[in-house]
Amino acid sequence: MNKINRLEEEGKSIYSYYLHKHKGYSDEEAFEKARDKNSKFVYVEIDGVSYPIKEAMKVVGCQVGYSTVMKRIKFGMSPLEAITRPNLLYK
Repeated sequence: MNKINRLEEEGKSIYSYYLHKHKGYSDEEAFEKARDKNSKFVYVEIDGVSYPIKEAMKVVGCQVGYSTVMKRIKFGMSPLEAITRPNLLYK
């Protein structure tokens, strides 16, 4: 069975799979880390509880805006790292 068919059967995002492959994960690791296809919401697990990204930002006292967090995730940060890393620009 080829990768694309396997991803489609499991309902995984092909784009997400290849992002993880590009980061250096093995085929199986990339498959496991790939997000579900058409998942619109990003969830973060904090102390064993899964929160949508906006609620998680409130729980940890996130210092940056939602768009910044989503850009960080898009460019490869884990959701937890994206909401806990402080703003790097000095004011």
